[in-house]
Amino acid sequence: MKYFKLLIVAFVFTFAACTSDDNEADFDSANLPGTWNLSGVTTQNGSAVVTQEGVTVTVDFSLSTSNEDLQVVFSENPNTVSSSGSFVQILTITAFGQTETEEEQVDGLFLDGTWQLNGSTLTIDSDDSTLEEFGTSPSFTVTQLTENSLEIRLNLDQEIMFNGETAQTTGTVIINFTR
Repeated sequence: MKYFKLLIVAFVFTFAACTSDDNEADFDSANLPGTWNLSGVTTQNGSAVVTQEGVTVTVDFSLSTSNEDLQVVFSENPNTVSSSGSFVQILTITAFGQTETEEEQVDGLFLDGTWQLNGSTLTIDSDDSTLEEFGTSPSFTVTQLTENSLEIRLNLDQEIMFNGETAQTTGTVIINFTR
């Protein structure tokens, strides 16, 4: 079970290479610069089909956060993003008919680099070495962007390789920020 937890946590909280949902909304990038405070992370329909040593297992998962003290700063000219702080992640996994929940302190986990907002697609390019295993920079779908509220979603529907094993992940991570 620990292997499955590691796989899911590494994938979701390092914001692995993803594609955004097709969403035609157009958001004003002038609302993005500034300091945003993480107010929560949740998942919808989180699942991974993992093949390990020839055995295929379906793992359902949900993520949430507490004790959010993470700040993300979007700057302009150049468009850079940086973060600091921490939160507690709450991971619930169901596999083999058993459900386990774990809480873990996460320190300073968000991508630092450059950002670009095109319509509803927020792309973050980073030199973060944790992304090397996953390939590319993540794209988020912005579902809300106002002066005081930011909601981004990360589509998990893809196949990933982790420690030489294949996993087909599905679901959506929803990340909320406030000012």
